[in-house]
Amino acid sequence: MLNRLRVNRRTELPWTTAAVKDLLRRGRFYAGWVVMKRGVDERPGKHEPIITDAEYQATAVGVASRRRAGSKPGPYRTYLLRGVVRCACGAKLRGEARVQRGSERRCYRCPVAGRDVIRLDDHHRPVRCSARLVPADPAETIVLDAIRAAVLPSRAVEAAREELRARLALPRESLSQRQRARLQTRLERLREQHEWGDITDEVYWKKRTESRRELAGLPDRDKLTVFDRNRGVMASMAENIDAATPAQLTELIALLVESVIASDGRLDAVTIAWTPPARPFFRRWLEYPQGDSNP
Repeated sequence: MLNRLRVNRRTELPWTTAAVKDLLRRGRFYAGWVVMKRGVDERPGKHEPIITDAEYQATAVGVASRRRAGSKPGPYRTYLLRGVVRCACGAKLRGEARVQRGSERRCYRCPVAGRDVIRLDDHHRPVRCSARLVPADPAETIVLDAIRAAVLPSRAVEAAREELRARLALPRESLSQRQRARLQTRLERLREQHEWGDITDEVYWKKRTESRRELAGLPDRDKLTVFDRNRGVMASMAENIDAATPAQLTELIALLVESVIASDGRLDAVTIAWTPPARPFFRRWLEYPQGDSNP
């Protein structure tokens, strides 16, 4: 249109799309402003503006209304079992979403399903993985329900607390307090000697490790407080799960679940393998003798 109206440019070159875009980029300059550092610093200029602020704003609105919006980013989907759910063939399942009948459905898919050969059976014959899609919602519910049930019976908790209290009860409590103060003083002096260069790194780390080991072996009545606090967390596990965000649930599952096997398009709570720190909490108390407080 500018070429048809014979609007002159500063040069004799015709108007191009790039030249028009350059005008739009310098719009604030024509409104009487000086823009530096790509809009970071904007100050009133000494030149006379040729358009008003209202004209500039109207131009910006007009350009935005004709600009293509493009593809909108898809919603962020959380897969709680990402990294822990595996197929029966051994491959880690991947989370993906599929649209079916106008609604979106989250699922877990084996990345090697349908390939020609992925492994050999006991008779060295090729085997293909034909695993079906695992619906995400019921699979995640099975794992979360198993975590909700990880509450030891009250008699088991009380037996463990009594055992801890008995181990912490020393006949001479003042002696352990003096030992604790002595070891803490030794750690502080070791740190100062290492900073001054009086002892080498090897000697410092060796003596530091020995002192901390002795310090950890001393009874500490605060351990009962920590035990009671952790017992409250485990007792309220169901409520905590219901109030947790998807990100918190993902972190919780990563801490507690080592792996879970999906077979024939579904999960089973029996196939859940717990991480080593979590295994004692998820083993049934009835598997042990009634008088055994060791579990």
